[in-house]
Amino acid sequence: MALIACAECGKEISDKAAACPHCGAPVAKAAANKYGPPGAKSKASPWPAAISISILAVIAVSYSQLGGGSKSKERDYEFGAKMACKEEIKKRLNDPGSAEFPSADKFFVTEITPKSSYSVTVEMRARNGFNALQLTQFRCVIADLSYPSDGGYTWRGTVAEVKP
Repeated sequence: MALIACAECGKEISDKAAACPHCGAPVAKAAANKYGPPGAKSKASPWPAAISISILAVIAVSYSQLGGGSKSKERDYEFGAKMACKEEIKKRLNDPGSAEFPSADKFFVTEITPKSSYSVTVEMRARNGFNALQLTQFRCVIADLSYPSDGGYTWRGTVAEVKP
């Protein structure tokens, strides 16, 4: 407990008192604040605002990554076409286990029929009949792509090697 001067009468009073016992004047809250000078406003912690902004940013990123917009189904069908193309290419390879596909963003997808048929072009590496790793470009036509209710996807596909 510290003694401070009353703003009205100037007599010493406790900093814990709500009012001056001599004149009855209320004790200013800023004067009772140990952490700042009289009249200074106390600062609010920036942490609640920073945490709120961080949470909103995580929600926004999650929403866009999980396909929260009208493009989500379109992206699902394109992704399904890419995966179907990979499977069709592996069926044609001498050594399917040696297949080295690029990341999904390196596949070039063109929609032929909305949400049904796609042309997919990709360059990938795989071992040939002489056990040499060979870079080859393939073009797949994925038709009748659908997502049955039991999960997964179904398609009909053809694959052609693109000659340079």
